[in-house]
Amino acid sequence: KATKSYRLTSDQYLSSGSAIVREDHYIVGETSIPNLAANATYEFQLGEDADIHYFHSHKEKSIVTEIDTIQTNLTLTRTTFEIRLKLKNYKKRPINIEYKQTFNYQPHQFKFTSDGGATVNDAFFLDINDKQRVVAKLHLNSEEERVYTYAIQTNFKAKQTAATIRDWGLADKFKDWVDVQEQGISNDYARYVGNATHNYLSVALAGSNNEHTTPDEYRESYGSVTKND
Repeated sequence: KATKSYRLTSDQYLSSGSAIVREDHYIVGETSIPNLAANATYEFQLGEDADIHYFHSHKEKSIVTEIDTIQTNLTLTRTTFEIRLKLKNYKKRPINIEYKQTFNYQPHQFKFTSDGGATVNDAFFLDINDKQRVVAKLHLNSEEERVYTYAIQTNFKAKQTAATIRDWGLADKFKDWVDVQEQGISNDYARYVGNATHNYLSVALAGSNNEHTTPDEYRESYGSVTKND
């Protein structure tokens, strides 16, 4: 369900106090407003809106893998995801919807398509103030349903291969090794160094002082760790 969001603007100064909100002549909630200067805007929310149904899904569409010719044994992977957004307005009047979706990385590419008759006023775009967020301003008529689809492509992620460990002469010091999939670092590559004495991997990340990290500690601090035979 969608969240009820409101913007209050006055052409004159308003002192702080309580405000009752009505929609279609019905009371939908109450809020407290601060001192508000003339022409200033105050935004607030009043819970979920049962008349707006919202369905969001995503799927992986493609994976592109390249070998870095500059840094030996680095595998570069770029993944494209498709996000599908379905909206239904059960109200007896048209509504405006503001959509926001934040990712844990900055998309490399962004493309918008529509399955529901989008108009030129329906725009999905990357937030100029936060490049990890997709935003949209949409308009739905009374009892209208629309489906929107957009695709994002992740930045390249680098992963050291087993060949790197062999090149460093460490493969014969332990039988198992850990493949760390780093998803939160852009343009900085993790390097993995085997420690035969303590039988775990020492992980050195750019800008990090965490020089000796066990797989479990890495999972808690940085992301997913997968053990490979």
